[in-house]
Amino acid sequence: MRLVHRLSLARVVVTLMLLLPAGASMAQVQGAPPVISPIGAGTYSVSWGLYYLQESTDGVNWQIVSDFASAPASLLFSKLPGTYYYRTYYAVGFPIFTSVISEAVPVTVTAAGSVVLEQDTVLVF
Repeated sequence: MRLVHRLSLARVVVTLMLLLPAGASMAQVQGAPPVISPIGAGTYSVSWGLYYLQESTDGVNWQIVSDFASAPASLLFSKLPGTYYYRTYYAVGFPIFTSVISEAVPVTVTAAGSVVLEQDTVLVF
């Protein structure tokens, strides 16, 4: 696409967003949460489907830890003691976007290296 067409498209999107009532340009839908599997000594895997994987240490501020997965994916994490949250995210649609965000799944790594999942199951390795 030529630069002129991209600039025109950007103006159309901005104009549409200005014409819509606040919050009308983005809808939110619940997505499938990631699956956490403890491995041992502060190590666990996080598996998810066709989404971006996000991580947070406070459940409010999120960082993408893996780009869009084209197939089910899994990452291995080895963390210092603390609580970490994982969720999946993606946006679809144009010009009205729908964000699909999963419920956050908490994982706590204790000072002893135990991995505590949401179900309060303590796994000591």
